[in-house]
Amino acid sequence: MSFFVNDCNAKNEELNDVFTGSLAFQPAVPSKDLKALIFDQKYQNSGQVIQGQTTVDFTIGNELTFRVDYSLKSHVTYFAVISPSVISYSNVVYDDSSKLMKIEIPGIAQVGEWKFTLVVSTSTSEYINLIVTSKPKSDTAPITVDCFDPKLVPRRFVGRVMQGGNPIIGASVK
Repeated sequence: MSFFVNDCNAKNEELNDVFTGSLAFQPAVPSKDLKALIFDQKYQNSGQVIQGQTTVDFTIGNELTFRVDYSLKSHVTYFAVISPSVISYSNVVYDDSSKLMKIEIPGIAQVGEWKFTLVVSTSTSEYINLIVTSKPKSDTAPITVDCFDPKLVPRRFVGRVMQGGNPIIGASVK
């Protein structure tokens, strides 16, 4: 597996993606300890309320974490997560040295749609990257889908369905 990060425009989250990708490809830990990437979205030049959702299925939910990488801490003025049963989590933990904040859901997360809200200030140069990860509920690795463009041709993507480091035979991605 190989990765490319452009030196001219590289941001922290791009390097994080490379390290996460390399661990997901050849995990050095048991499947139950491997974090699966559930959601990853970069927002720039915002000055708005950012709302979205992500799904937690029956295979994941252990150590569910909503992490925001930021270029400037004061750019994010509000961050909260709401569970499928409408319990609000706004207990943000900050790591200023790594330029990240996160909300960790205690125990096993409820199955269903988890909603998040971020309020960010107006800026022409600041960015945030929201990443949601979870460990599997059991020793079995979660099923993941990797989409990539093998020839860098716009709108031509290939999907690979994996469980841990093993491909799911006969699976298709649309």
